Amino acid sequence: MEEEKKHSSLKVVLYVLFAIITVILVYLFIVVYFFYISPYNISMKTSIWPFLSDQTIGEMYLDATVEINFTVADEVTFENEEKSVVGVNVRQDGYVIAPYNEFRSCTEDTQITILANSGKVYNGKLLFGDMNYNIAILKCENVTSEENVNIPFVSISNAVNYSWFFETDVLAISSPMQTRTIWEGTVSDTNPYNVYKEIQIENKYAVDFVMEDCYLVEISDVNEESFDGGAIFDKSGGILGLSFTKTEDGSYVIMPIDSANLFLSDVVNAYKNEEKYENELIDNLIGFDKVELQCFLDTSTYNYGEEEYFYFNNTWQIYTDEIAVDFANSTTLGFYLFEDWVYGGETILSAGNVISSISYNHTTYSAEQKTILVEGLYNTDSGDVMTVYYYNINSLGGTANSVTFTV
Repeated sequence: MEEEKKHSSLKVVLYVLFAIITVILVYLFIVVYFFYISPYNISMKTSIWPFLSDQTIGEMYLDATVEINFTVADEVTFENEEKSVVGVNVRQDGYVIAPYNEFRSCTEDTQITILANSGKVYNGKLLFGDMNYNIAILKCENVTSEENVNIPFVSISNAVNYSWFFETDVLAISSPMQTRTIWEGTVSDTNPYNVYKEIQIENKYAVDFVMEDCYLVEISDVNEESFDGGAIFDKSGGILGLSFTKTEDGSYVIMPIDSANLFLSDVVNAYKNEEKYENELIDNLIGFDKVELQCFLDTSTYNYGEEEYFYFNNTWQIYTDEIAVDFANSTTLGFYLFEDWVYGGETILSAGNVISSISYNHTTYSAEQKTILVEGLYNTDSGDVMTVYYYNINSLGGTANSVTFTV
């Protein structure tokens, strides 16, 4: 009896050892697969093998970072300008995220070249740009006889959605063609940071565009080199954002790019179907929230004696217009419609109204901030019944009106 117990115990031990060895072998096979057989997914590499140094991770990020070169006419002077923009590949088949404001003047005839750290050169194609989040999607189109474009890529990190994002250590990568330095930094402030790009039009100061919900990163200089703009990554395998500008105290304003997930798959599917992705709901939403209006006001004060003007929708507007002033001075938050909101040939809501929220499928999106409103519009599916709640400009803060339509 005792012999049988010993034999049974030995079998259990052997089974446990076999299970452990099997798990280890499977794990090692996965490691080998992603590092040597299919070595393109950097995010997967860092998650399955946590023993990589920051320098090693940074070098992999460098392989996913690209330089985008093109010549385009300046929006104000109309003179040709050579541009070099940093982007990051977020799919193995070559879809790159970059700041859209750099590409707004591009046309279908604009020749775009994408340079990878590997030395490969691709023809670039601008597929889509969203000015609300300032995100552009470009495609690396193969210029060799290879069947597929294979570029190391990183996933879009969701770290910006978590409270522990504050004081997170990050890595910063600039253009792989100009410097291969890997900078280290720390997220120093995640409070919503609103910033705008200033521009001069007809010798007046104006707002080019406004970025909302940015965050700040402090980056340590390396060997007297300074980080001059590029991409910010977390150390666990994801891209966090793109550098927008530098503050007076030396911090970098970073625009998050996790919102690209709202339209990336739709853009990819449209490209594969040889179609152009468009979103009529968002394209025809012409207006601004209070953050943007405040930026317009702040900038107009530099136009000595002409504070009543601000530039919006490609023309100068009179700031002292009663509607704009009423909205600016009210306590009501929302999205002011500057033009009629048209969808499917029908006017959903007339200009001069202030959207407070939208609702569909038992979910409500506030319009206090344009990015939240736009997020709700991106998440709609065909057939959704949407209700738009709004205030008439003459009854701000009073009873909200509503209109319902089918997407």
